[in-house]
Amino acid sequence: AKLQMECDPLPFDQMLAALDDIYGERQGDIFDAIDPTPLGSASLAQVHKARLVTGEIVAVKIQRPGVKTTMAQDIDIMRMVARYAARFMKDEQMLDLRDVVEELWATFLEETDFQREAANLEEFARLNKGVAFIDCPKVHTELCGEYVLVMEYIDGIPILATDRLRNAGYDLEEIGEKILDNYASQILDHGFFHADPHPGNILVRGDDIVWIDLGMVGQLSALERALIGRMFRAVAENDPYALMEALLGAVRSEGPVNHGRLLSQLGNLLVSYTTVNLADINVGSALMDVFGVLQTQNLALPPSFTLLARGMVTIEGVLVDIAPDTSVIDIIAAHVKRRERTWEAFETKAREFVSTAAT
Repeated sequence: AKLQMECDPLPFDQMLAALDDIYGERQGDIFDAIDPTPLGSASLAQVHKARLVTGEIVAVKIQRPGVKTTMAQDIDIMRMVARYAARFMKDEQMLDLRDVVEELWATFLEETDFQREAANLEEFARLNKGVAFIDCPKVHTELCGEYVLVMEYIDGIPILATDRLRNAGYDLEEIGEKILDNYASQILDHGFFHADPHPGNILVRGDDIVWIDLGMVGQLSALERALIGRMFRAVAENDPYALMEALLGAVRSEGPVNHGRLLSQLGNLLVSYTTVNLADINVGSALMDVFGVLQTQNLALPPSFTLLARGMVTIEGVLVDIAPDTSVIDIIAAHVKRRERTWEAFETKAREFVSTAAT
C-alpha cells in the first residue's frame, strides 16, 4: 500500500527537469502552471495537478527518472538468485521462481510505458460508454509519451474515505454493488479488466465511480470468458466434473496429467466450500486454490487468468472495507446467467433465420 500511494516524493525541480527532457522548449507552450505539491507519489511515478495554456485542469503523471535502470539492475540480481535457488527446489514446487521474475519484468515494462496506459484509458472509456455510473479520466493523447501521461484531473472522494462518502450522502452498499457489477462486466462482457483495482485507483465523483491508473489491464478472449463463466457456475453448483471440463479447456499441459486424481482434488476442494454460505466464499482465494491444484497436475493457465485472480483478490479487499455484505459470487453468477440467456436467444434467432432461409 505504501508503494502505491505513500512514497517519499522527489523534489519538484527533478520532476520539472524530467518534463524538460520530454517536451523540451514546448513545455512553456503546453502548461500554464504546475502545482509543486504532488497529488500522489508512488514507486514508479509522481502525479502533479496542472493547468494547460487552454485553461483545462489536468493531472500529469511523470515517470520517476532512472526507475527503469534501477529495476533492470534489481531484476538481474533476482535472475541470478532464482537460478541458484532453482537447484534446490523440489519437483512439486508450485511456482518456478525464474518464471516469476520474468513475468515481473514483463509486467513492469508494460506499466512503465505510459502510451500503453493512455490507450488503455481510451479503450476502457469506449467499452463503458453506455454505463451511466462508470467513468475514467479523459486522455490528452497528443501530450502523452512513454514517460508522461496527461489526463483529466478527477476531483473525487477516495473509495476508502468512508466517512467523507457517508457525510456526502452516499450509500456505501450501493457503491460496493456497482463496483462489483461493473468489474464482473469488465471480465465477462468486455474481456478487458482493471488488473490492479486497489483502493487508490477508485474514486467517487458525483454520480460516477471513476477508475484511474489503467497501467495494468487483463484481456480475455471470448473462449476464455465463456470458460470463466462455466467455472463460476460449476463452483456455485458444486459440480467438480463441470469445473474440470471448463479448466481443461483453458489450460496447457506441461507434463503427464492424472485426470482421475485431478477430478478427486477438485471434488475435495469444492467439498471444503459446502460448509460455507455461497455469499461468503472468497472468490479470489478460491481461484488461487484451483490454480494450485492445476499446478500439481502439470497444468498451467494463461497469464490473463493469473491477473484475473489477482484482481479478484484485490477487489474483494476493497469490498470488505466499504460493503462487507456484498456477495461477490452472487453478482458474478447473475452475470453468467444473463450471458447464457443472451446466447440462448441468439441461438434461437439463428435457428429461425436458417429455417426461414431454407424455406
